[in-house]
Amino acid sequence: MQRKKKLMILCSILSFIVLTGMFTSKYLAGQPMNARNFPLNGQYSGDTWLDDTEEEHWYRVYIPSDGVLEIRMMSYCSGNLHYNLYNEDLSVCYTESCGNYVSPGSESSPVTGTVSKILSTGTYYFCLSGATGRYRLYGAFYSYGANDYGADSYDSPFNYSSGASVIGALTETDTEDWYRFTLSGRAYCDITITSYCSDSLEYELYNSDLSAKILSDDVYGGSASSPKTQKIEKQLLPAGTYYLKIYGATGKYVLKINPRGGFGSSQKKKLSLSVSAKHKNNKITVTVKTAPYAKITAKYRGKTKTTTANSAGKGVITIQKKWKKGKKVKVTVKKSGYTQKSKSVKVK
Repeated sequence: MQRKKKLMILCSILSFIVLTGMFTSKYLAGQPMNARNFPLNGQYSGDTWLDDTEEEHWYRVYIPSDGVLEIRMMSYCSGNLHYNLYNEDLSVCYTESCGNYVSPGSESSPVTGTVSKILSTGTYYFCLSGATGRYRLYGAFYSYGANDYGADSYDSPFNYSSGASVIGALTETDTEDWYRFTLSGRAYCDITITSYCSDSLEYELYNSDLSAKILSDDVYGGSASSPKTQKIEKQLLPAGTYYLKIYGATGKYVLKINPRGGFGSSQKKKLSLSVSAKHKNNKITVTVKTAPYAKITAKYRGKTKTTTANSAGKGVITIQKKWKKGKKVKVTVKKSGYTQKSKSVKVK
């Protein structure tokens, strides 16, 4: 009798474990932690199915630089196929106000929906839900080739000192850019802005502590295929440091500042840099902590890999390499307005 009772208890425990495992498997199937990587290769995927056991599909989308993300959904589902695009921690949804679903299709006549968003470098998540049936996905990315290197705030501006053109971008996640320049003496200063934005691109010029607004205007009427250029000529400025703020529309722009008399020098800030490198499962993971949006380069045996730090200053580079522990990886970080910094670490 005692043995039979113990056997019944054991069977109950095993049944609970099996049921819990089944529930957990079903629950995790539709979670971002199990997201599939979304290829941005400009091609449609094969058929993928949503059904009663897997009601959501999550995809991880990595954007390598500022530019335009385009996603198309070809739905054969009989119901509305809902979609949402989120930032990395799911705190912001970029598609909530866009009528975010594809209307019902059929096995002989699919319906296609499109998402087009201007985004900054980073990781995003794309979710499909709300219908059962098959669908196909298309992903493409068009880089702006921006080289403003995260001119994200008054405290962390792009230090403009060369007179060369700078390609900038305002995105869903980067809504204003700041530029700092210094004049060595009283001079006329020409500012040229070319806007590829479909809406009004606004700009403001300030003195060093923002106590005086020197000028304020906008560039309107541009587009991705037909840009609009505005030039502010003969702006007479005394010697000193100035800040240019650009905001408003989303899209690409080109900026050029040309003081007649040359730029003065402005002291660069020092970059912080913390690096660790760990070897596991035939790959090396290099984790870097530095200034937000700094460019990170990892060099190993004559080869290099690069990435850009996120808004918290963190960057991760993965090196697929069978390598003995103790070898060194050299990491270099760069950001406009800061002194370059390098550090070599041993792989652990």
